[in-house]
Amino acid sequence: MKLRNNDNVCVIGQGYVGLPMSIAISNSKNKNGKLNFSVIGLEKNNKKGLHLKSKVSSGILPISTEDKKIHKMFKKSQKNKNFYISNNLEEIKKCKIIVISINFEIDYRKDNPFNSLKSFFKQLSKFVRKNTLIIIETTLPPGTSDKIIYPVLLSETKKRGFKNNEIMLSYSYERIMPGYNYYDSIVNNYRVFSGVDKKSKNACKKFLEKIINVKKYNLHLLNSNTECEFSKILENSYRATNIA
Repeated sequence: MKLRNNDNVCVIGQGYVGLPMSIAISNSKNKNGKLNFSVIGLEKNNKKGLHLKSKVSSGILPISTEDKKIHKMFKKSQKNKNFYISNNLEEIKKCKIIVISINFEIDYRKDNPFNSLKSFFKQLSKFVRKNTLIIIETTLPPGTSDKIIYPVLLSETKKRGFKNNEIMLSYSYERIMPGYNYYDSIVNNYRVFSGVDKKSKNACKKFLEKIINVKKYNLHLLNSNTECEFSKILENSYRATNIA
């Protein structure tokens, strides 16, 4: 499928977090009412991923929700033809912004508990373009982005001739609340963010400002990705306590 504009965003993971995030990004507009982005939603090339791709291609929202707004915005994405699902990781070559919204199984019973995470980012590094912004939303142990993921990205992209400042890495988790305000919990909610350097922080801020209703809900810059990861752990703990 050919996208409508050149400002492409790839959202890796199309579950209950990644899919509504993709819909929100594909519906964001500038002051002139023009769409900001086109979105490629990436899913695994397996039975589940192919089924999800088939549903979205047929105009069917593949998640169950009572939120009428997310159904409405999904239909707009379909009408605007600026959002589709792919099962091919090479699609990230088309994008300048990559949002990571997948679960990483970190098994501390094993000698190398971060192997699957490292393997994923090594694979991603084969296709990522120079000066691409990578935003991680996934819950991770504090320090993972800067001490494990970033070194992998630098090492792998260096093999392709990248300089250290030609890959940007940020962390900014969602606060999605499935229910009647599913969609609004993305665009009408406070959000924290950070990055490995000033360039990453600025790029992440500019992107989020186009998605989040910042007139009412401020973005909060934290000192590091590690602080953001720790904040996510606290937020998860707070939710778990309330549910319990």
